[in-house]
Amino acid sequence: MTDTPPESRQALHEFFDTLKEIDVDYFSDVRGITSEADIAEGEHYLLHLLKVGLEIGLDNDPLAPYFSQLITPTQKFGGDGPDHYVFFAPLDGASQYRIKGRRTTEVYLSFTAHIGDPDTLWGTGVVSELNDQHIDFDNEGNYEILLGSDIRDGNSMYIDEQTICVISRHYFANQRPAVSDPNVKPVLEIERLPAAQPPLPLSGARLAEKLRIVSGYIKGHTVNLPLQNADNVPDWFSLTPNALPQALGWQNTDGGGFGAVDAAYAACPFVLGKDEALLIEGKIPACRYANITLWNRYLQTFDHRFRQVGLNMNQLEQDADGSYRLLIAHQNPGCNNWLDTEGRGYGTIYCRYLLAKEPIETPSCSVMSFADAVRRLNGN
Repeated sequence: MTDTPPESRQALHEFFDTLKEIDVDYFSDVRGITSEADIAEGEHYLLHLLKVGLEIGLDNDPLAPYFSQLITPTQKFGGDGPDHYVFFAPLDGASQYRIKGRRTTEVYLSFTAHIGDPDTLWGTGVVSELNDQHIDFDNEGNYEILLGSDIRDGNSMYIDEQTICVISRHYFANQRPAVSDPNVKPVLEIERLPAAQPPLPLSGARLAEKLRIVSGYIKGHTVNLPLQNADNVPDWFSLTPNALPQALGWQNTDGGGFGAVDAAYAACPFVLGKDEALLIEGKIPACRYANITLWNRYLQTFDHRFRQVGLNMNQLEQDADGSYRLLIAHQNPGCNNWLDTEGRGYGTIYCRYLLAKEPIETPSCSVMSFADAVRRLNGN
C-alpha cells in the first residue's frame, strides 16, 4: 500500500492552496486593496469566480457541451450588466457543432468563437462572429447555426483547432433589468456533431486535470492580471475620476479575447464625497442598445435587484434628439434619471453602445453639491 495520495486529492489540495494564495496576494496593498470592506468584496468576487470556473471548467466539456449561464444577479464578473445574458460553451476546435435557439425579445443577439488557452480557458482573440443581422430566422424566431472548420454556407461560424469556446450574448432593453427578471430567459442549446456517447464518470486523472483548468481560469481573472496603469488599460477606460473619455470600439487587444465585436465602450472611476453628486450630460446615439451602469472595482455591477444602478436607452428619459441629464448620487433626487451609488464613495461608470450608427458624443461630467446637481438636473 502506498502513502502517495490519489492524483485527484493532490489536485484538490493544490486548488485550495491556489484560493488561499489569491486571497493573500491579490487582495493586498500592492493593488490598493487595503480596507476591510474592499477585501471582503474581493473575497466575494473570488467566490463568484469560483462558481463560474467550476461551472465551465469542471462540469462542462467540449466533447459534450452545453451553454453555461455566466451572468446572474448573484454571479457577476468581467464587466457584466443588468440587461444582458451571456452563455459559454467549451469547444474542441477539431469538431463540428450545431447551435439551436429561438430569438425572443432580445434587441441584440450575437455569437463569438474564441481562440485561447484550453488549459486555463483564457481567451486571446476572436476567430469568428455572427450577429442577428446575419442570422436567418424562421417566422417564430427559431434558428440553427453550424460551427466547423469547413462550413461556410447559411448560418455558420468558422472554428479552428485553436478555438476553445463559443459565447452568446442576449441584450434586452426592457423597463425591468432583464437579468433579474424571472420572466426573461434566452432559449438556446448546443450539440456536438455527430452526437457523442454519454460521457463516462470522471476518472481521478481527469478530475485533477479539470481542477487545474479551473485554477488557471480563476488566476487569469486575479493574480495573473497586470497591475492597472495607463499603459495597460484600453483607451476607452480613463483612469481620471469623474471624466468619461471618448467611446471606442472593442479590440482584440483589450485584455483578452472575450469581448463583443459590435460594442463600443467608455468608462472611468467616480469619486464622490458625502454631499456630492456627479451630473452627466450626454446624448444617446442611434444604436441597437446603450446603457450606463455602475461597477465596483472588480468590474461587477452594483445590486440591480433592489437598486437602480444602471439605465438602458429605453429606461433613460431623453429629449427628442436623444440628449439627457443623469445624476450619480448617494440619495434619490426624486426623478428617474438617477444611478444609486449604494452609499459608496467610489466605483466605476461604464457606458456600452451596440451597433452605433452615428458618432458617439463624449458626455460632460461635473461634480457639484447634491443640491446644485438636482437644480441642474431639473433645468434650473
